[in-house]
Amino acid sequence: PVFAAGPFLSALPRSAAAGTQEGRQEPSLSLMAESAGRGGRRWREHVWLAGPLLAAAALRFHHAWSCYSGYTPHIHPQPWRGPMYPAFIALAEALFQEPSPGHVMLAQALFATLAVAAVYRLGRAVASPLAGFFAAVWLALDFAQIEAVSSLNVHLFYSWVLLALAAALAAWARSGKDRDAAWAGLALGASLLTRTSHFPILLLAPAAAAAWWGPRQGLRRAAVLLAFTALTLLPYTARNALQFGRFIPLDVGWGSYGLLTAAVGETGPARVAHALEVAESLEP
Repeated sequence: PVFAAGPFLSALPRSAAAGTQEGRQEPSLSLMAESAGRGGRRWREHVWLAGPLLAAAALRFHHAWSCYSGYTPHIHPQPWRGPMYPAFIALAEALFQEPSPGHVMLAQALFATLAVAAVYRLGRAVASPLAGFFAAVWLALDFAQIEAVSSLNVHLFYSWVLLALAAALAAWARSGKDRDAAWAGLALGASLLTRTSHFPILLLAPAAAAAWWGPRQGLRRAAVLLAFTALTLLPYTARNALQFGRFIPLDVGWGSYGLLTAAVGETGPARVAHALEVAESLEP
């Protein structure tokens, strides 16, 4: 019902308080009526989100719970690529005494549900409430996204990090403030610590900023973004250099294999062929 009613509820008439003529009411009553009108409009806009959010929660938690007992106790998540997803797994398991892949599945179901709300807010911010509503419905009912909550793979987590990055970049584009550039840089660094498939954005972001704000202001603001991105990436890159005695930029080429071999206690130089052998031996 909320799916069907959401777009129509948003089209309800605005509060009549906004149309009152000046001087007909006391200032305090006018302020109260205006505040009530804003609250009503905000409530109607958020009604759009209720349907997709409830559907996403029901589908994702049902799938995660149905898969919970399908894993045998000796199987545990294995780290791959950068450190962000293993850190997420560690935080999920920190709430329990005994580790279990089911704990990670339920945590992923929770975050996958929250991602629907984030998609709605992003679509509403960059386009319209209608765009946010349809984006949220699309994500909530996407079978591949529902099924992914039971997979101990980086890809679902990577989609959330990219969503956070998109929201941070949209906020930076709207304000142009260095503070928002810093937050976008931290989000970009975190996304690259998850997976580096989108690394061309390191070049595209300055070019887009120069086109958006002009070359001088755009490149200055992009420099703030890149500086905070570098601060985020530096500790892990330094760790790779100390661990393997060479420059390993995250998971580009060598980073994934270096992290995997280090996870099983090996400290020698990362070799792709050997790391693949290790990966195959660790598969359930």
